Amino acid sequence: MADIDYQIVEDAAKELYIRALCDLPPDVREALKRAYDKETNPTAREVFKAIFKTIEVADEHKTLICQDTGLPIYMVKIGSQFPWNGFQIKKRLDIGTRRATQEFPFRGSSTHTLTRVNPQTSVGEGLPVIHYDFIEDADHLDILMIPKGSGSENMSKMKMFYPAHGISALKKFVIDTVFETGANPCPPGIIGVGLGGTADLVMKLAKEAIARPVGQRHHDPEIA
Repeated sequence: MADIDYQIVEDAAKELYIRALCDLPPDVREALKRAYDKETNPTAREVFKAIFKTIEVADEHKTLICQDTGLPIYMVKIGSQFPWNGFQIKKRLDIGTRRATQEFPFRGSSTHTLTRVNPQTSVGEGLPVIHYDFIEDADHLDILMIPKGSGSENMSKMKMFYPAHGISALKKFVIDTVFETGANPCPPGIIGVGLGGTADLVMKLAKEAIARPVGQRHHDPEIA
């Protein structure tokens, strides 16, 4: 097995966490602009202006867009020909997450579930969350970083449907959920929908969905 410099994984974890919090992707910026152009409510337009100003300040000063730094989630895809050590990958993702939190620095958003103690590291039991998947005939490692803010995470919803319910019931559930959650998930937002499989799988799929470029359709035409 070839020697892998896992310091690269650590540095990437740190850089990805910081970039995810400070640099809004172009597709999201464009989506916000389109939403502002379509908005007719004066109050809502003022909110959009405040959002744009916040993004401008973050760009200018290389600082956080939002002080809620979220729960760190890493989606790791491993090539079938990549000589990997799972323990080393997890260890380096942990260290990179801790370094980002303490060296940037920014506020750690995670606490002990019962004691509420915040170690200010964004690392603990079950954190960062790491999901693994594999890429056939590839010799590299892909890492996607998602800082999931608690405001939106706490508004997550899941429902089990019977086959007879059909796609219309699914669409109604999504729309009803948006109205029920209201301002709690800090709108405007991007809705990630996971469909099929076990309960834990659909929640993972929903998180992966929010990372798809805004406006991009699903690769399966039946779903798109």
